[in-house]
Amino acid sequence: MSENRRPIPPPSRMVRKFLEYKASEDPTLYFPSQARSPRSSETDWPQTPFSEGYFFFYGTLMDSSTLAKVLQLSEPPQMRPARVIGYTTKLWGKYAALVSGKPFQPIDGLAYEIRLREEWDRLRAYHSDHYDLVPILIDFLDTGEQEVEGFAFEWRGDPEELRNGSFSLEKWLQERNLTGSK
Repeated sequence: MSENRRPIPPPSRMVRKFLEYKASEDPTLYFPSQARSPRSSETDWPQTPFSEGYFFFYGTLMDSSTLAKVLQLSEPPQMRPARVIGYTTKLWGKYAALVSGKPFQPIDGLAYEIRLREEWDRLRAYHSDHYDLVPILIDFLDTGEQEVEGFAFEWRGDPEELRNGSFSLEKWLQERNLTGSK
């Protein structure tokens, strides 16, 4: 969660039941509770309903082989060069964390379109409780399309755990190959 936002209190049990009922009436809505990490509780809120769309990646998931493993794809996905505005990245250990930045500050990364609920769930499961799935506007650098609505994982953990620095995909891949992790 960004430093300027207060946590949203969970809705009452009655409101959660109402939302679950409404989601059961409309198959396009989906509250993916099974994809939450083991430390998350069923009452964590808000839960973002499933929607097809582009996900913006700015860290380890920019590696197509890593994304293919997470999504359980048979071959590496074709990702598109993309940019988001108004964010910056910091480091959580050796991993990138997206946080609110200056108003016109760009972050370059890659985007991939998620079309299946199962892929959405796998992405949510891959990220720890330290990240929130948030709506975001994505600009594609390969076509000049502007402000496509999509999603990204934003840091919601303790800001004191982050340090200044930038994530290097090349360095991360080299370290991963040296340690033999795949």
